[in-house]
Amino acid sequence: MKTLTDVQGIGDATARILTDHGIHSVKALAKAEVAQLTDIPRFGKMRAQAVIRSAMELIESPVKTPSEKKHKKKGKEGKKTKDKKGKKKKKTKDKKGKKKKKTKSKKSKGKDKKK
Repeated sequence: MKTLTDVQGIGDATARILTDHGIHSVKALAKAEVAQLTDIPRFGKMRAQAVIRSAMELIESPVKTPSEKKHKKKGKEGKKTKDKKGKKKKKTKDKKGKKKKKTKSKKSKGKDKKK
């Protein structure tokens, strides 16, 4: 279940203020009017609009929120694959996670020049 603190721009203190003013869920926040939020301390027109928009996006989003995630999934980096002969090999990536380009060794370059 998504909580108020899952909404971008809402922390624990702001969530408490919202619940004190009758907004107890993300759905209620998404349905709130800007004028209703501007009556609450710490909410100006811009923040009220941004928080309502974030709540709407969170409701529509199929992505799980941090409170709903149990475990982080391992990324593709370091994933083992098989080469042409069926042997396992490790993917090579640089620091930024991009595939490294294969370059010719010095020996093979020298053989090409001797022609």
